[in-house]
Amino acid sequence: MNQITLKVHSKLDSKTPLNSLSGVFGFLFRVSLFMGFD
Repeated sequence: MNQITLKVHSKLDSKTPLNSLSGVFGFLFRVSLFMGFD
């Protein structure tokens, strides 16, 4: 999980704070969906 978080943060570094927030929430939402399906 830590590796995934680091990769996401490194990708969001090139985006604006607002886009980073939406990206993080979208990522967490997808993760929660995968957890629910699994």
